[in-house]
Amino acid sequence: MIPIEKLIDKRMKDKLMFRALFSALILSLIVFSGTLNCQTATAPVLDSITKEFKTIKLSEISIKSGEILTDIQRITESLLSDEKIESIKVKNDSLLDHIDSLLRIDRALDLKTKNTRYLSNKLVYWRKFVSVLDKEKAALAYEISVLTDYKKKYEDDILVWSNTRSIIEEKESESSILDRVDQLLQELNTLTSILQKKSDALLVSLNMITEEGVFLDDHIVKIDQAYVNKKQEIFVQNQPVIFSLNYNDKSTWNFREPLSFFYQTEYKELYSFLSHNIPNLYLQLFLLIILVFVFVSIKKRLNRTEIRKDSFYRKMLVKMMSRSVSAALIIGIFASSLLYTERPELLKDILVLLVTIPLIIITRTFINSKFYSHIYLFVILVLLNISYFIFPPDNFYYLINLLSISVIEIVILWRLVIYFYKNPVPKHFLNNLLILLLVVQLGFAVTGLLGLVYGSTTLAELALNVPVASAFSGLLVLCTVIIINGFVSIGIDSSYAGKLNIIRFHGNSIKKRVIFLVNAGFIIFWVLSIMSLVNIKRPVLTAITNFFTDEIVIGSASFTLGDIVMFFFVIWISIVISRMVRILLEQDILNKLNLAKGVPHTIAVMVRYSLITLGVLLAVSAAGMPLDSLTVLAGAFGVGIGFGLQNIFNNIVSGFILLFERPIQIGDTIEVGQLIGKVESIGIRSSNIRTFEGADVIVPNGQLITNEVVNWTLSDQRRRIEVFAGVAYGTDPHKVEKLFAQVLADHPDIIDDPEPNVFFHGLGDSSLDFRLLFWTSNYPEWIRIKSDIVFGVHDILYKEGISIPFPQMDLHLHSIDKAVDLSRKAKDNSSDTK
Repeated sequence: MIPIEKLIDKRMKDKLMFRALFSALILSLIVFSGTLNCQTATAPVLDSITKEFKTIKLSEISIKSGEILTDIQRITESLLSDEKIESIKVKNDSLLDHIDSLLRIDRALDLKTKNTRYLSNKLVYWRKFVSVLDKEKAALAYEISVLTDYKKKYEDDILVWSNTRSIIEEKESESSILDRVDQLLQELNTLTSILQKKSDALLVSLNMITEEGVFLDDHIVKIDQAYVNKKQEIFVQNQPVIFSLNYNDKSTWNFREPLSFFYQTEYKELYSFLSHNIPNLYLQLFLLIILVFVFVSIKKRLNRTEIRKDSFYRKMLVKMMSRSVSAALIIGIFASSLLYTERPELLKDILVLLVTIPLIIITRTFINSKFYSHIYLFVILVLLNISYFIFPPDNFYYLINLLSISVIEIVILWRLVIYFYKNPVPKHFLNNLLILLLVVQLGFAVTGLLGLVYGSTTLAELALNVPVASAFSGLLVLCTVIIINGFVSIGIDSSYAGKLNIIRFHGNSIKKRVIFLVNAGFIIFWVLSIMSLVNIKRPVLTAITNFFTDEIVIGSASFTLGDIVMFFFVIWISIVISRMVRILLEQDILNKLNLAKGVPHTIAVMVRYSLITLGVLLAVSAAGMPLDSLTVLAGAFGVGIGFGLQNIFNNIVSGFILLFERPIQIGDTIEVGQLIGKVESIGIRSSNIRTFEGADVIVPNGQLITNEVVNWTLSDQRRRIEVFAGVAYGTDPHKVEKLFAQVLADHPDIIDDPEPNVFFHGLGDSSLDFRLLFWTSNYPEWIRIKSDIVFGVHDILYKEGISIPFPQMDLHLHSIDKAVDLSRKAKDNSSDTK
């Protein structure tokens, strides 16, 4: 037993030693960082001095000059020729003249008189030219950077060889060497002049393209501002009241002239757009064909698969896959937005029309037949919604088109509100939410009708477009979500994915999170599309951006909420990724390699904390904090450790010792003091030990390093078991030995090496005592194995008729007290009387 005074002294010494070591470590880091700063600060000066006085050895002049002359010839041949530079200049001048002529025509237009569709097409049209100019600028900038790098390299060579020439003149070496150096310097000067000339020529073209890009950007900003202003004129009366129009005027019934104008503007613009995107068209066609084949094969596989009844997305996917071609078209056309980021309005309408047909076919598979009429009316609405723009607002066909849209929308929405009011869905909240959405859409339809009657065509177009577009985007999102989540559910539940331990143990959790992310992403997409319809997307996003980017100043410190959110978001992402990587490494990759026990866990844990550390550094960088400030933070952290976090830091260091030395591994059965159990996990600060009684005990890692630990399974899973048994006196001990040996030999969990033994332990007070010693390699089941042997000993002794004695004592009476005898007789007499 260690005296308490010595124990306190020992702990105080340990603490003082630890503080001294840590202080030395912090001081070393500070000195090292200072040295690095000094080296960084003096590096440019040293480099400049080195370049200034660097020379070529006289013995190497011939070889070095030959190498440089060869390099000069190679570079000269690889440079752009003057004819190529001139052709680039001519091509760019032609492009700029074409853009200037188009800009002059466009600037003469009164943008205030144009509708939003025209302005949107103009934005797409001019952004196409911006993309062309950006490509030309990138190509010219690359060529100029190459020429500049060559020029800088050869200017450094000129400096070195000039220094070498000065040394040769001072030493008065052979004239042939000096002539060779002069020849090389002449070649270098000529090459640098050529490089400068070519760079200047390209720079002129780059400056002209950049200047034209500025003018183009300014014009796009004006169009965009006119587009925004036009969409905000929702309460402006663009046309007379519908009842005051002169319907006898033939111009209001004109049909051919609007079609001709549509052909000259939108159709030709679409043709021009597609002609410049031929590769994307072929790519989308190829993807559609691939998707059709994939979805058809998936349909066949699903028909042979038993679907779990509790899986909603899998059941819905099976229904949708019955129309596999339509499902492939929906996904393929929906993905076209990735290929055509800037597309004309007519192409958008064509894509909507193309996706409507398969969308309706699939929608019929999971709705009640009583809603089929609504679906057919919805198709009519889509057709009307993408055709009214052909005619001007003062045209009779325009008014008939919008009136038809408003009437059909009001009828459909009113019938749906009445139906769900009388036949609510099982969930009360969802039913109320659905009715609310329908009432809001009905309000838009009524508002559009009133706006059309009043003459506010902008308001009418906006309000009547909301119900159709929201229903279309909602159905599109719903079908896409069902397809994606169905594939996720089937993929995770498949037998192929089940071969991975990460899926087998964490498949349900992964599936729920992936489905949640998919649902959240598409809900956000749907909400943004609705916000774009009602013209609030841009101001809302601008307000959110300003909220997160506006600086908050507190004293001398300034920060933004976006930096804080980004800091914690990056750390959260790094923790999630590190956890997934750790599980994947530990349970699926490293355990299949021939590694020592505990090594997979060590590698996985180190990779996890390395990723978290990298995530913290990235979070600091993303938050706008300079990484140099981490030195101060590390110093403050070191002071905190030295004073108040010693135990925690001690446990962390002990955790690393446990991971690298591996004296204790996951699955080991250990004994620490009065605690005995199985190691469930080893963390950086603490470890989890599960006792045989079922309790989880959190043990700091410091105790596992400083205290005495008994590891029953460190080297192997073998354990010696001991059983004592006794038989009555008079039993043949040799027979008993053979019987006990037979019991040990018959048990499958008892190993032969070391050999099981039966010992005649001794002559007890009431029995012949035997001791059975045997080993098992199935350590976790040692209690059951011991019980089996005890049962076996009892059964074989009972079978052989050998009695198992119990402690007893014989009492021999030499004399009997008369009082005792009389009392016994009296007791017998009283019992007889009763």
